[in-house]
Amino acid sequence: MSAIAPGTSAGLQLPARYTNLDHAKSAHGSRIHTFGPALMQGDPLADALVEYFASRPLGGGRKQLEQALNHGIESVRNPHPTLAALFAQLDHIPVWVDFAQLDLGGSVYLRLGPLGQLALGCAALPLAYGSPVGVVPLVFTGRLTQRAFRRLIETTQFVFMTCKPGGLLRYGEGFKTTVRVRLMHAQIRRLLRQSPKWDTQAWGVPIPQADLAGTNLSFSVVVLESLRRIGCSFSARESEAVMHLWRYSGYLIGLEPQLACATEAEALRLGDLIAMTQAPPNADCVALTQALMNVTMHMAQTPAQRKMAQQWCKFLNGLTRYFIGHERADALQLPMTRLRYALYPVRLGVMACETLRRLVPGLNGLAIRLGARAWSTSLEIGLSGVKATFELPEHPAARSNP
Repeated sequence: MSAIAPGTSAGLQLPARYTNLDHAKSAHGSRIHTFGPALMQGDPLADALVEYFASRPLGGGRKQLEQALNHGIESVRNPHPTLAALFAQLDHIPVWVDFAQLDLGGSVYLRLGPLGQLALGCAALPLAYGSPVGVVPLVFTGRLTQRAFRRLIETTQFVFMTCKPGGLLRYGEGFKTTVRVRLMHAQIRRLLRQSPKWDTQAWGVPIPQADLAGTNLSFSVVVLESLRRIGCSFSARESEAVMHLWRYSGYLIGLEPQLACATEAEALRLGDLIAMTQAPPNADCVALTQALMNVTMHMAQTPAQRKMAQQWCKFLNGLTRYFIGHERADALQLPMTRLRYALYPVRLGVMACETLRRLVPGLNGLAIRLGARAWSTSLEIGLSGVKATFELPEHPAARSNP
């Protein structure tokens, strides 16, 4: 436990989950005191709206939400003040937003195709699942241990909608999906605050600003850094565009501006601070990560398919260990597999393809088209015709013992 008063920042009592502060202060100085309060802050605009929904007959207020999403807040007759306040923020486009950059960032993501999906499943999500308090909402709702494959596909759908051309325009599917996810977070936050099992003193608020920031980093700098490790290359303009894309996505999902990183350097500093001040993974983290690593078993039907899926799971474990490092992989109890050596020829192949893409005219455009088709195909197969709608849950489902 830190010698710094655990959990105090400018008079605000911070949760016990904010730990190892002496070590973090040596690396990050006063930033530990400015970041700490983010563990106690939710999303006031979305939180107020779901409270209003809860006071209405089932589905009553949500019709107004869908009307505002699809046709604009001005089309809603006598909108409730909480709905109007949320859409005043959503409809305001910050001066720094560049829609051409958003499309460039999205095209970079799309051209990655299966490699981008591997980075999500083997780097972004395992790092997110390494937080023993961050996974509590997922354990409560049972969405990972019971439906690991579906959860991964829903995350892929969210990313794909965000990255499609015009996805984050006001009436784009990525924009609307992001708002629905934001309200889903707020509803889970409301339900968990009501639960006698939720320990605010130990954990802070459910799905706080701090965890939203960490998730935002997972989709931006973590993906970029991971893919560089297997041979992908990004120009300075491209990496800046990816950061720009997820910065605006963060704005739409309710992330406070001071926590939305504009550059990779900012993101790496914040990510290091987050990693330093969270407790080691617990049994829930291990269970969720292992469920993620074994998602390919979901589609195996025959003995031959199951055998192939088992080998693929070993490869995924090796790739995850390569992406997140041995220390984190050991904490998540990921096995050391010989298939990790397959990463070296994979990396050489990716580097060769990247060299051709940069040098041969027209190949970058072809890579974007083929990559987008790969994203789309995996979603068609994974969703099995049942598109994720990101509905607001009515009640928490499970227990948790962080």
